[in-house]
Amino acid sequence: MSKLSFARLTAVDRTTEDKVYVASIIFKTEDGAEVSGTYGSRPSDTYGMAVEVRAAITEWIAAGKSVGTWKPSA
Repeated sequence: MSKLSFARLTAVDRTTEDKVYVASIIFKTEDGAEVSGTYGSRPSDTYGMAVEVRAAITEWIAAGKSVGTWKPSA
């Protein structure tokens, strides 16, 4: 699998844990292709693209965009 980088958010859901979110994201591959996925974001996480994703989530919320409620799949 190629290295993924953060491109943009498409949705943000809150979880039952305080300040923990699950974001639907578009990632870019090394060759420029876009793929979608989800990313769990905790306030203390600094690994990988966590800081960049967290900043995008913070901006999303500050802009008044919709924040759903995350429901784990069965």
